[in-house]
Amino acid sequence: MMHHDTTTRDTADLLRGLLALCRPQNVLLSVPVVMLGGLCEDPAALAHPTGRVTLLIAAAVTALALAAGNVLNDLADQTEDRINRPGRPLPSGKVRPAEARLLALGLQAGSLILAGLLSMRLVSPWPTGIAAVCLLLLWLYAWRGKQWPFVGNLLVALLSAAAVIYGALALGLPGGPGWPARSLMGFALVVSWIREVLKDAEDREGDQRAGRRSLPMLVSGSVLRRLLLAVACLVPLTGLLLGLLSHQWGLTWALCLLPAPLGLWAIWNWQPDSPRSAGGAQRLWKVVMLVGLLIYSVWIWQTSARTDRPEAHAARSTQMESLP
Repeated sequence: MMHHDTTTRDTADLLRGLLALCRPQNVLLSVPVVMLGGLCEDPAALAHPTGRVTLLIAAAVTALALAAGNVLNDLADQTEDRINRPGRPLPSGKVRPAEARLLALGLQAGSLILAGLLSMRLVSPWPTGIAAVCLLLLWLYAWRGKQWPFVGNLLVALLSAAAVIYGALALGLPGGPGWPARSLMGFALVVSWIREVLKDAEDREGDQRAGRRSLPMLVSGSVLRRLLLAVACLVPLTGLLLGLLSHQWGLTWALCLLPAPLGLWAIWNWQPDSPRSAGGAQRLWKVVMLVGLLIYSVWIWQTSARTDRPEAHAARSTQMESLP
């Protein structure tokens, strides 16, 4: 009986470790990003069963790909994580590298299978092609990204922005994604890049011992703070662009000002020599991302009866009716 209990406990620990490798909190955050990208194109999509299914499949493709990327990143960072995060599943021994590789392979396969299903529904190769390219870039970042200061951070930020475009293309209108989706993509790009740089600052000790280079290791803390503050000033511009082009300066305009002060305050108070301070700053930038998603949700709610592209929406409605 005792032997059976031990086996059950070990299996449960393994399952919890595998789940932790996927970083479910980050994976779940990608779902509203994909769905908002689609709803920027067609705010009424959720009212149609086909629109709901299409968005859910697109979100699942992205979530599985992101989970695979997280597993690959931990596999590549085992040396650093023994110093920076010894409690993670791989350095703690809760999950073996072979088990993690099998998990990553399964997640990638699942993402590509669902992308293929989406391609068949939309009669388009783009969903599968984009998913395949993103999976390749995730692998490239995991094994080489930190050797490319700035470029590696930009690569992750581009992948975050790709989640927006994936949702937008899934419910795309003739002429490609409109400016609302592009504005959301710009927001995701800027916020994700800043978070990645702050995460590198948090992991600097382990990266340095492992012989990896990152942006916080190549420039002084004061220079890096000024760079981050300059880039952070782009955050309110994406929201202001949203209000300007939608001609709605009420609640949307007011909300678009909310993320910037929080993010700027986090960077201003960041202590470059303190990994703990960098960790707190990057977590605050996750809050900035959540507030930004709220802004776009409000915009979509305000424009659910949008008529700025009536002919395109009529064509999209006809296409939706023809989907299985």
